[in-house]
Amino acid sequence: MKSLVFWSLVTLKLVLVAAWLLVSLGVALAQSDPRAHAAWWVEQHGALEEASAPEAARVRKVFEQVVHAADKRSGRWPQLVLLRSQRTPLALSLPDGSVLLNHAALTFLYQVEDPALGDTRAAFVLGHELAHLAQDDFWQAEAFAASQANPQWEQSVEAWLAGKQQANTPILRELQADAYGLIYAVQAGFSADPILDQGERFFADWAAQSRLHPHSGTHPPDATRAAILQASLHQVRAVQDWFDFGTLLLQIGRLDDARLLLEEYQRHFPGRAVLNNLGVVAYEQAMAHLADCNPVLPTTLMTTLLVDVETRGAGTRQGGHHCLREEPVQRGFQEADRYFQEATQHDPNYLPAWSNLASVRLWSGDASGAMSAADQALKREATLPEALNLKALALYRFGAQTGIDTADRALKVLEILQQRYPHYAPAAYNRAMLLTERQRTAAAQEAWRQALEQPLPAAYASHAREQLGEPAPVRGRVLAQVPAPVALGSATDGSGTVALRLRQGSFRASVSVQADLRILRLGRSVELVQQQAPAVRPDALPPPKLRQRLPTGELWLYDDFALEVREGVSRRAWWFAPHDPS
Repeated sequence: MKSLVFWSLVTLKLVLVAAWLLVSLGVALAQSDPRAHAAWWVEQHGALEEASAPEAARVRKVFEQVVHAADKRSGRWPQLVLLRSQRTPLALSLPDGSVLLNHAALTFLYQVEDPALGDTRAAFVLGHELAHLAQDDFWQAEAFAASQANPQWEQSVEAWLAGKQQANTPILRELQADAYGLIYAVQAGFSADPILDQGERFFADWAAQSRLHPHSGTHPPDATRAAILQASLHQVRAVQDWFDFGTLLLQIGRLDDARLLLEEYQRHFPGRAVLNNLGVVAYEQAMAHLADCNPVLPTTLMTTLLVDVETRGAGTRQGGHHCLREEPVQRGFQEADRYFQEATQHDPNYLPAWSNLASVRLWSGDASGAMSAADQALKREATLPEALNLKALALYRFGAQTGIDTADRALKVLEILQQRYPHYAPAAYNRAMLLTERQRTAAAQEAWRQALEQPLPAAYASHAREQLGEPAPVRGRVLAQVPAPVALGSATDGSGTVALRLRQGSFRASVSVQADLRILRLGRSVELVQQQAPAVRPDALPPPKLRQRLPTGELWLYDDFALEVREGVSRRAWWFAPHDPS
């Protein structure tokens, strides 16, 4: 999030003053000052008796969500301290990592008809304070400690951008914290619309009850704050295409291009989903290196990543262990692990990241870590098939590593999973593989036949047929036969209006908008076309190459087309050039 520079969201003129916000702001209160610690404020104002304030439990839950989404300084996890004082609303961050909120502030934030709106208002205010905390920016504490007033800031945003107010760093810091606070709140799952719909009225109402009036020189005008928040959110929404196209490129296996687009989106909005998907990119790149070293190894066991089309194996007691120690493989697994961990920190209830973390730890040889991550997912959704599958595999590998026979317990979990989710291919495939490793030949042969009844990816289907001694069928392309609304490949007609551009070294990407179409060009070539709510009936299509389970529906994948289906309705369609069969 530190790379998010909100001032570029308003106008290019803001680049002229970006350096002012990158200068070290310092700490207004030294750690030796008692006011730098929450204990002083509790002593002066008293601690809130939370049982007497029904909003306290809600705001603590909101704080937990927002703090996971926000930037945090290393070694200092933020804590919320609720104070008893009721006269003047107070929201303040301190150098010891505390965020203070008093009873008067709670009353103001939740003095609305809908408690959910109160949650959103609280999320923004808390996100604002966490932005100060993340940057060691404690100017507010200094403002409370001194009575010195700064000149009133009456110039317009344009005048300030021209350089007339560049020296007023408290105002710059406030604008920056506003933008960060809004992004943190959105990352935590709160809608920004209620705050934005209220516009400057929210800031005016808040300031009217506060000891720090916005026109004292320490805050920008209410209208300016509201306008900059609108621009901040608009820019995040404007770059959504990088996430959407990057994710689809990931799903069709174009990892290098996917990484570049997802990293660009992360620069603007490092939320849980993009962190998870970047982890999948790193994971898949490690798996590609592993397959180069030993093509058989990835098909030994089967796990699923929730945003990836292809499924990969995890762990083996057979040959090829040196491949797992190859530097590119280890580096990819370590990077994926970091991304998945960060995604779970942003939102501890985000199931895909826990499941994917279990996968990468299983591959890394950390069976106990894989079990722990799978358990975290199962604690939140006890029947999640990906997590149950990984729990069984981790249990099996843990037994192999420790000399404890856990095979039958793992097989029982897979058998129950197969019965509960008869179309979940990894359960049937892994049960067959474990039976084969245990040399239970008759049961294994029947299990392999059951696995082949599932729509397995080509590499896994080939391995299953080898176990049964069956020849691999000649496999051609699986085409949807839905004509693309825009010609793919080199295009000189300049279709659509360019909405986004990205340049990184020799890499060039752009997104154009044409009616209900969004067109991705890499270089000068049209590579992907997306259409919202397409007039494509799922039941009119041939069977897809693969159906990928998504958190909200399915992705039907062909060699030239992808369709996101939710409750039998086409939500989004994607066209791309056919791949060679794999």
